[in-house]
Amino acid sequence: LTRFKLGYSESAIADYTKAIERDSAHGQAYYQRGLAYADINENRSAMMDWQAAEKQFDLQGDNRRRQDARQAYEGLVRSQRPLAMLKPAFFSPSDAFMVVLKIGLNPIGGGVAAFDRLTPARALAVGLLLGMWFNLCFTYGVTSFLAQRSDVDLALIWRVLGLGLLPFLFLVLSSTLGQVLFSQQRAVSSDVFIAGVALLPISIAALTIGKMSGFVDFTLSLLCIVHMVLTLYGQCRYILRFKHKIAAFWVPIMLVVALLPLSAVR
Repeated sequence: LTRFKLGYSESAIADYTKAIERDSAHGQAYYQRGLAYADINENRSAMMDWQAAEKQFDLQGDNRRRQDARQAYEGLVRSQRPLAMLKPAFFSPSDAFMVVLKIGLNPIGGGVAAFDRLTPARALAVGLLLGMWFNLCFTYGVTSFLAQRSDVDLALIWRVLGLGLLPFLFLVLSSTLGQVLFSQQRAVSSDVFIAGVALLPISIAALTIGKMSGFVDFTLSLLCIVHMVLTLYGQCRYILRFKHKIAAFWVPIMLVVALLPLSAVR
């Protein structure tokens, strides 16, 4: 609380998150973290925290604080309505550019910062676009690699396209399953968004298959996988709101599920 009053919102968020990890029924920590999120304009996270705080205060019979959380939530909703009228209702190319830039510079925190600036429909569109981008990169990289050793026909291209769909679909399903098991949220848009942004670095690796020396190819692939792990961890922690231990447990599962189909490439 002291850090938040002094204006250190991000440090305060980290402190409140630790308090929530210790006690998931800590309504005041949810409420204060919501204020800190609002202070740095992460409004979706703020509203989710105030809803969680209202629920905990209601369970505890603390009507005054429950009302405070409700008023904070409704006040932010009202303040967003005029801004929402100025934002595009549907996807625009600048959405994808903004997401790529934020994820590229900050794989852990950039995803939620980008996600909070998008409506669910636009987040869904960005996720689908990035998923298609990965599939195109994968198909081009694999078929170019195979063309060096044998002829590539249309049937093979279709098979590679189908194989390239699997990592995206498996990431969406594993994110959905994680929400069912570990989170109170149920949002398809977040699952699709997470799958799309997680595959961004692998798109780069896919484009370079067989085009570099073994050491360079290995190093680039390793860097891309590390970036993917950090991205998945950030999305699980700050979009799906998994606790640290749960995110650390679930991210490797998502990684294996996503990359396993790619082992079929020979």
